[in-house]
Amino acid sequence: MQSFKIAECCENLNLAEKRNAIASISAGFLFFLGWWLVIGASAAYPSNDEMHHALHTCGVIGTVAFFMINAVSNAQVLFMLLVI
Repeated sequence: MQSFKIAECCENLNLAEKRNAIASISAGFLFFLGWWLVIGASAAYPSNDEMHHALHTCGVIGTVAFFMINAVSNAQVLFMLLVI
């Protein structure tokens, strides 16, 4: 039986090629986790006295910003920077 070495396993691992995919997955997971916690807190404290419902405003604005940022491609942003 051969011994397993971490260095041999990760020797040819090149994460530079998959940087965008890893960043997108990580950002999506954090986005999901944030909303999951907010919804969980709202379910645990349904009264406005226990948790003020205006706290959801940050999440809603963040969601709108998330969609606005992802609606524009990097090429369009670069073009606008070059024009201005």
